[in-house]
Amino acid sequence: MIKRHKHLFFVILLLVMAYPVFMIALPGCASGTGVVASAPGTPPTSFPAIPTTPQTPEQTQTISTFVVGQNGTILRYSGTSWLKMNSGNTDSLYGIWGTSSSNIFAVGYNGTILHYDSISWSKMDSGTTQQLNGVWGTASNDVLAVGNNGTILRYNGTSWSKMISETTNDLYGIWGTSSNDIFATGTWGTILHYNGTSWSKMTSEATVYLPWIWGTANNDVFAIGPLGIILHYNGVSWSGMESETLSWLSGIWGTSSSNVFAIGSGGKILHYDGTSWSVMTSENTQALTKVWGSSSNNIFAVGDNGTILNYNGTSWSKMNAGTMENLNSVWSISENTFKKYAYILNLNNFDIAIFDMDNFTSTKNMSGLSMPRNMCFSNTKRAGNLPKYLYVTNTVNIKRFNLANQSLDSSWNGPDGINVLDLEITPDDKHLYYTDGMGVLKYLSNIDFPTSVQSLLPGYGFIYDIALTPDGSGLFFTYNNNIAFIKTSDHTINSDISITPDDPDRIAINSAGTYAYIGDSFNDKIIVFNIVAKNVEKTINLNIDTNDNFKIGKIVISKDGSKAYVICYNLTPTAAPNYGKIIRLSLDSAGGVTQDAVKINLNPYYANDIFLSSDGQYLWVACCVYGGFNSKIFVIQTSDMSIYNTIDSTNGPVGVAVE
Repeated sequence: MIKRHKHLFFVILLLVMAYPVFMIALPGCASGTGVVASAPGTPPTSFPAIPTTPQTPEQTQTISTFVVGQNGTILRYSGTSWLKMNSGNTDSLYGIWGTSSSNIFAVGYNGTILHYDSISWSKMDSGTTQQLNGVWGTASNDVLAVGNNGTILRYNGTSWSKMISETTNDLYGIWGTSSNDIFATGTWGTILHYNGTSWSKMTSEATVYLPWIWGTANNDVFAIGPLGIILHYNGVSWSGMESETLSWLSGIWGTSSSNVFAIGSGGKILHYDGTSWSVMTSENTQALTKVWGSSSNNIFAVGDNGTILNYNGTSWSKMNAGTMENLNSVWSISENTFKKYAYILNLNNFDIAIFDMDNFTSTKNMSGLSMPRNMCFSNTKRAGNLPKYLYVTNTVNIKRFNLANQSLDSSWNGPDGINVLDLEITPDDKHLYYTDGMGVLKYLSNIDFPTSVQSLLPGYGFIYDIALTPDGSGLFFTYNNNIAFIKTSDHTINSDISITPDDPDRIAINSAGTYAYIGDSFNDKIIVFNIVAKNVEKTINLNIDTNDNFKIGKIVISKDGSKAYVICYNLTPTAAPNYGKIIRLSLDSAGGVTQDAVKINLNPYYANDIFLSSDGQYLWVACCVYGGFNSKIFVIQTSDMSIYNTIDSTNGPVGVAVE
């Protein structure tokens, strides 16, 4: 949901009453039409789209590439630059593999196994402390990891279990053609094969360490090792190949039996054309560890000291990894995905600008508004499991936009009201709660019938913010200097809850529904309320700025509940400094809150709204500037809280919602 601070509401209310001249009342939210993407100083200067091939009007073929390395390093390629991800782990990682960009496994030191679900990385119970060196699978419920002392683990979609490997040698490489045709390699020339029932040792002439294995079929398999050793399996036996090098080879991958790449020490890169191996040219001399790609013209090799190379089908070039950590493995996939969009609510143009999140360009505008305030996605989905509708408060009513065709839903005539403000939709998408400027909480008993309006709890004064619990069973709201909670089943006040901070304003609830984080604006505090125990557990004083004019604005929480992002603004914009800030908080499952040292200054802008992308990687912040005509949308990378991109606007962005 999109909400702004209560003190700004009164300014907007005056503008509504003086509509013919309202454009001059919010400096920096002046009328205009141009929206141009621009880069803010040190971040990348251009953001071309990730290579795509249109599939349907909303589908695109997206390439996702991930790299793992020392000290828990995980990088993701955005299509233009490498972004550091929050792995939540400091153990070194040695292998990575997945079925899709939303189902990825990484393995490493001390039995570490991490899983990525498109939102965050989480640690899995491996049942071992052995170092794990490689991972591969056939499906999301059939994944194997290999490691030291002959360790082989198998994941069935629920848990990891140990397999009998018939060896105590360290294992490093794993690859196969199906769940009953899998190969593993390791120290002392170890090559194992799994037939669907058991593992058995294969015979080869090798007696050295074989760090990786890969193939195109069960009769076309390659294994590599030191001194340029390359072995080939033809379905019957293993034999050596002439490699033209004495380098220590550590990675191999290809697109076909006549297009195979092997990499190793000293930056050595070999290519096999189906007949012979040859040395490729690159300017890199750092040791390379693994190679993987999505196609013959998009291949990545990684190695020591943050080395990442990319092959475009013609030549290898070095990329800026943004780290000097040793990188141990890489995995890439090309898959059909649905385009995601960001929606910017423009006060000056009375419309919603739609931005393609791949390249930060405006694709179109949705019109049909008169004085937009807030937005809220439906829980009903369109193709790609993306929101089907966007509900927008519109001064005197609520409008609904169909995001499948990106236009106003004229068949849905929203309820009327006076200065319609905040809104929330229940998880089942059947009911809608909203507030108006008269301090009345209202309710649509059936969202498909906009006339089914009921007034609830009148007489509470001005209601600043509302927030539903994730299961939809209750709703918090702040009013005057109080906070109340109602049960949505019968709309009765829960008398067990009593909170009276000095200036309650913003409310954010974690995805588990266990804690509500309430902004006490004028005291620069976060109140932590235990929803289960129905009591205030603690109050956290925020260090916003030495200037006491800074106050707490909107709070958003990551889906995994580990981070909260708070926008802060200067209540007296004529005083210096007159810009907004964003601070980050670390949260734990026991209600603990720690303010991170990182802060972002939005000078000379103040933040109207903030929204966290569904994958948790980016914060989109809609900003205006006091005393000027410029507005800006900041896109912030959450892993290190750096400004990733900016979008200039003269349309007065007051809200943002991101898929």
